[in-house]
Amino acid sequence: RLVVPAVVASASAVRVEEADFARFKVGFLKTWQLQKEIQRRIAIPYLLFWLCQVAALPWSVMSLSKGFGPDFSDERLVNLKKYDHLLVRLLAL
Repeated sequence: RLVVPAVVASASAVRVEEADFARFKVGFLKTWQLQKEIQRRIAIPYLLFWLCQVAALPWSVMSLSKGFGPDFSDERLVNLKKYDHLLVRLLAL
């Protein structure tokens, strides 16, 4: 049950017992330790993911600067025309 709106609406002072505070503190510390452990475990994979993203950025910029059209000077294009099973890739251009 939510007693916060009732406490706010009343003009009386809030009474917090020592036992209530101790229960809150124990629960808060458990949650805080859990959150700390989760953050510690995810920090390295998260950092590695973003390092890979940043490392791939120059390659992406170079690829985008070349444009989106097909490269007809590519030597593999002859193989696409020569073999029927690769013709599907040529038609996709």
